[in-house]
Amino acid sequence: MMTTKNISFILLCFITLISACENKAIHPEIEFLASKTTVEVGEEVDFLISGTAETFVIYTGDSSREYEKSYMAVTAGHDIERETITLTEEGFELIKEEGWLEFEVERHNNVATNDSVDYYQVLTDIQNMIDITYLTTEQAQYEVYLVMIPLPNVAKNVVTKYFENQTISITPEGGYAIGESLSRINPQYSYKYSKPGAYQVTLIATNTSNKNYGNGGYNGDRTSSADEYNYGRTFKHINITVVDQIALD
Repeated sequence: MMTTKNISFILLCFITLISACENKAIHPEIEFLASKTTVEVGEEVDFLISGTAETFVIYTGDSSREYEKSYMAVTAGHDIERETITLTEEGFELIKEEGWLEFEVERHNNVATNDSVDYYQVLTDIQNMIDITYLTTEQAQYEVYLVMIPLPNVAKNVVTKYFENQTISITPEGGYAIGESLSRINPQYSYKYSKPGAYQVTLIATNTSNKNYGNGGYNGDRTSSADEYNYGRTFKHINITVVDQIALD
């Protein structure tokens, strides 16, 4: 005989199963075709998409539209929420070559009474910091400050001028490439290339899960951020060759 306790347990399992399914993002099933894969400069190529997804984004592969330079591709595998500050060999050589630090130390020593700084000892201590990873700019500045305590502002500027912020350095020259967002209702797209070349077109179709709430559930967590969702993404690629226009007789 089914008891109230048993019914409650079954309902709880059912609700848990449904919730788990809702928090999984289904990968879209799509087809991606082009009207032509070899076109002339200025000739329109039509991209045909079938299937459904919540969002579609297309990267045509030419300058500033290359998927490999997009924010998604460049930051993949990087903890972009965390700084990593490092002094490289090149940065240390610049400290010596530019002479800025030596000038600041000498200027301090010219007026100092009993807190002079040994430039060469400072240089040796900074050299020992090469390839050490600091998790914040402030942490790196504090470590430099410890080897030149009478010069706190100089220590800050050493990090700003010569240490490398790895978080910033992953940004491509010229900035991130931009994709074109397409209508989810009718996700078709036409494009004309302005220069000859070989281009890889990338289509990204994405579905999003329901929000993954914290222990407080909806009532305790009404904020929203990207990392609170699961994403199901499907990538499709087409290679397009663009040639110079054929001269008319």
